[in-house]
Amino acid sequence: MTSAISPIEALSWSAPRLDSGDFTPEDPLAIDHLQQQIGNVLWPGFTTRTSRAFYYVMVCYGLRTVDDLLHEHGVVANDDNRRTWFERWERLWALAICAFFDGAIPNTDAMRGKNGVVRAWRSRGGGQLALDYPLISRQIELGAMGAYRSSLVQHGLLSPDVLRPTPIGAELADWMWAKGEAGDEFDSFVRECLKPGTTHAIESHGRTTLKSLGRRCRLSMIWQRKDLQARLGGLLIDEHPPPIALRVLPEMARWLVDARADGVADTRTFIDGVASGQWGKPSLEVARNARVAVVFGDLASALRACFDRAYRAVLDGGYQALFATVAAACLLDVDAAAHVASCLAAWRDTPDAARMVREEAHGGAFAAAAAKLDPTRPNDFLVHLLDLHRQVQVARGKSGAWLALDGDRVLLEAGNYRSWSLDGRVWVVGYKVGTMTELLHDLGRVT
Repeated sequence: MTSAISPIEALSWSAPRLDSGDFTPEDPLAIDHLQQQIGNVLWPGFTTRTSRAFYYVMVCYGLRTVDDLLHEHGVVANDDNRRTWFERWERLWALAICAFFDGAIPNTDAMRGKNGVVRAWRSRGGGQLALDYPLISRQIELGAMGAYRSSLVQHGLLSPDVLRPTPIGAELADWMWAKGEAGDEFDSFVRECLKPGTTHAIESHGRTTLKSLGRRCRLSMIWQRKDLQARLGGLLIDEHPPPIALRVLPEMARWLVDARADGVADTRTFIDGVASGQWGKPSLEVARNARVAVVFGDLASALRACFDRAYRAVLDGGYQALFATVAAACLLDVDAAAHVASCLAAWRDTPDAARMVREEAHGGAFAAAAAKLDPTRPNDFLVHLLDLHRQVQVARGKSGAWLALDGDRVLLEAGNYRSWSLDGRVWVVGYKVGTMTELLHDLGRVT
């Protein structure tokens, strides 16, 4: 952008409108990606998918059992075979839970890919339950492995190099069955189902049935096992092994438990309470992280609302609208503009915020836009906001932005976006607080 032309002219481009458009319902400003990175600072070692504690035991047990079976049956113990055999274990585990509930799995025990498990249960032919139905996928990994692998590695439970539990993970596998139960019989049942040549889950083996297995390994069973809650709480939260990056977890978990005890469920109220010391004086590191999360959450939500109002104005105008009309809709009114100005001021008064996001994908563009945005100049504000969106789309490898400038008009290039957030005071970030609340509930710390 040069001083020889106006901001509007600088952002205008002559590429033809996309006939089909970019219909992927993505976050237009990459806010979700950036809030996940800040969430990783607040809650290192966890992802938005690691919400159920018993999965950590289930994966460690499955991988240890698979490794034993590969050696026992003379199968090459490489990661491809470990992955394939583990996926059969996961299907067996899920089918056992489904059998226990006779196909009506409640939310308290819903596993990843629940719908696929229930379909397999209902479509069983001749009473046989195949162990090859599709698992929910995430990148190259499927099911539990795709969701929990990185967390298991970060907590020292899974080797970073091969699909094999560490000594700590192998010890955790011993907790699969409650003390006093016939663990050897359950192990024998599992091994019988997973041995080479077996393609379907068996109904019974010895005194163990598929249903009895499911009753003892369902996700909610951890609520009845205080010893396992304590062991997992130590491994995941309190007494975790290196890396040192997990050092904030005990403190963050403590504040979340206290907040829930006070009836605080709103993410912003919780994070702001941590920063302000509502439940006790935070460490310098946690206080800094929380302050960054608050100012980013406020600004990101305000800017998302601005973009969504602009998009809505163009959509309501019949896929095009005058630039001045869109600029006015973007900032809405005096109160909305004042809120944006307040969020920008707080961001700029918190230099750690820009430093934290700048090195992340899309973070440099976000920080640069935040430095330029001025709600007292509505036209320039819209230009810089649309430029941020355009940069995000380019970085994603997309063929164009959803809104394009064409002289004194704004054109709609993608017409299937509906995830609007029109109130800039409502947060569009979650920072994994919901995930961690569910995990801490499984560990018996949150009611």
